[in-house]
Amino acid sequence: MEAVKLNNDMAKTSPSAAGFFYRRIGVSIVRMLEKPEYMGDTVNSRSHKESYKDKKAVKNSSDEILVFRNTHEPIIDRRTWYMVQELRKTVRRIDTSGEGSPLTGKLFCADCGSKMYYRRTGERAGRDWRGMPDGTVRKTPASFNCGTYNSSRKQNDKKCSSHCIQEDAVRQILLETIRYALKSVRMDEAAFIQNMRSASEVRDKSEVKKLKTDLSKKEKRFADLDLLIKKVYEDNAMGKLPDRRYEMLSSDYEKEQQELEISMKEIREKLIQFEDDTDRTEEFLSLVS
Repeated sequence: MEAVKLNNDMAKTSPSAAGFFYRRIGVSIVRMLEKPEYMGDTVNSRSHKESYKDKKAVKNSSDEILVFRNTHEPIIDRRTWYMVQELRKTVRRIDTSGEGSPLTGKLFCADCGSKMYYRRTGERAGRDWRGMPDGTVRKTPASFNCGTYNSSRKQNDKKCSSHCIQEDAVRQILLETIRYALKSVRMDEAAFIQNMRSASEVRDKSEVKKLKTDLSKKEKRFADLDLLIKKVYEDNAMGKLPDRRYEMLSSDYEKEQQELEISMKEIREKLIQFEDDTDRTEEFLSLVS
């Protein structure tokens, strides 16, 4: 309460200082929402130095960054964090009435795949059959246009045609789709759940159990290979293992580890996809209920 009172006093005495204060809060919140640590993960190897003499760190690529999931208590749940990342990819502009379209960033051109840009309801002077202003006002409905077509400045540079669909038409299509989905759930809920998960490679819980078992075996083998690599290195350093034999064994172990890493990554991605599909299905069923 004291902090709120202090902010109100700041806004009354110095509007510019208050604006700076709120902007700083916004920047802090954005930085929090960008870090996976806030959903319970630990992130290592974000950067490296080319030499111990260098003071400037170089950022690592996404493949080199190590992420350990669920190492501490999360502040933001995982689903909300990923939803925020998707929402922040699209710039949403509000009109003079302070409103924007909830469909912004969710429509894509069927031909070129680019985003459909939102155009607000507008007004312009009406014209007669001769093209002369007749004193009337013509209103243009809100619509979505192909982004590739809008971004091209010259007509010859247009990469796509002027696809356009009115916002009211999109809302009607969405309403009909929602009604159809609700009817499908009421008629056969089990079949609806199966259709919702049909796009995923993982269809049922038995498949998930197999994937988890396979992942556990691969993780154990990966850890065993670390011990084997360490052992052959020590044997070679002590003269118990010839260099030629050491190089062959070490190369084979490292190659197997690389193959295991690729396989484990694919399994984790399938499990995450199944969890996301399950969460979305259960959320939709709860809304239907």
